[in-house]
Amino acid sequence: MKRKNILILTTVALAALKHLSSIAESARIHYKLVRNGCPNAPAATLTDRQPVINLETYMQDVAVYSPVAGEVATVMASAGEFIGLSTPVLSILDTCDCWAQFNIRETPLSAFTPRKAIPAYIPALNRDVTLHVKYISPKADFTTWSASHATDTFEMRTFIVKMEIEACEGLRPGMSVLIDRKSIL
Repeated sequence: MKRKNILILTTVALAALKHLSSIAESARIHYKLVRNGCPNAPAATLTDRQPVINLETYMQDVAVYSPVAGEVATVMASAGEFIGLSTPVLSILDTCDCWAQFNIRETPLSAFTPRKAIPAYIPALNRDVTLHVKYISPKADFTTWSASHATDTFEMRTFIVKMEIEACEGLRPGMSVLIDRKSIL
């Protein structure tokens, strides 16, 4: 699906929709009888409109809209399955937000400055792309420290470098992005 809001109605919602639709239809018929002056029809009241209001409210509750324009990556609920409120139904892949994350040691970190353009290669697409450093942050201490030498007290840390990808058509989550060390050092 290309850039459309996604609407999902579960089987339970459809059954409720049919039930409320029949109530709304009977209210509509009752309204026509009253409007045409049928002597046996009771006068229309505010409660005659209530089934229609219930139907409209229920339809607003069962409709799920995507907050971003993208494509469906994973469907987590099946037709007929009961799901709770605030339970994810789909995961949406924002095709306009493409980025790569690298774990970089301290020694070559000086080559990665914010907004710097870095050439890269995506083997799955057989295409060269340009990356732009978005941010740099340290990884958790307990797993990323290593001694630089057995006798030194200096410890090397690992940093997360997140980079935006300029042209990302065809790019999928999990694809490899390669950077040539010689091009950045």
